Amino acid sequence: MNITLYINEKKTDPEYQKAIDEYIKRTSAFININKKLFKNPSDIKPGKSSYVFIVRCGKDSITSEAFAKKITDLNLSGFSSIDFIISEDNELIEQLLIRLDNAEVSYDSFTVLSMKLKNDALCTALAEQIYRAYTINNHISYHK
Repeated sequence: MNITLYINEKKTDPEYQKAIDEYIKRTSAFININKKLFKNPSDIKPGKSSYVFIVRCGKDSITSEAFAKKITDLNLSGFSSIDFIISEDNELIEQLLIRLDNAEVSYDSFTVLSMKLKNDALCTALAEQIYRAYTINNHISYHK
């Protein structure tokens, strides 16, 4: 499984980048994971075997266990990669949704947290949740 975290930023705050890098490092024991910055919807090119999540903040966030199950289900459904797209720009998201529909790529919206965060903070929370999901799926204690 490959996971890409696409974040709609020119630059990531160094403190958030440090935390993101740490979670990517931990998660790399299970899968290939990376982060990419993007400016335009055309910068994101998911493949046919990719599942895309548009990451948002909102009141309908799911539990860590439910998120872990969702990742397992996607693995079992034949998807070889998951792309998480983080952007506060609703117009950009609408353009991206049109591109995904035209490319016939499977996608869904995903809520990480119930509180509103900047893109780099949201990416940090998402990276942590991905790591947590893989520890749950591999029956490893999350806390060291």
